[in-house]
Amino acid sequence: MTSQHHQFSIGPFSLRSLSQRMEDGRYRASVAIRSGQGSATTGRLIRFDERFDSDHAAHDYARDQGLDWARAGCRPDAFSC
Repeated sequence: MTSQHHQFSIGPFSLRSLSQRMEDGRYRASVAIRSGQGSATTGRLIRFDERFDSDHAAHDYARDQGLDWARAGCRPDAFSC
């Protein structure tokens, strides 16, 4: 099951932190990034390999990584920054 917590915006980006409980009981973090409107909306999902002991820790990590990504001026359609 995936949980969604922190949703926030920075510049033209809308970010949402996500966490997923794994079979071993730990959590995996990811962040969803969107920009644009209507048919010009672009989105990207970044999943991280790190595992966390709590849902909260996974969301914090995803939030921090998403903020770093947006501050670097990356585009949602870019494969790397």
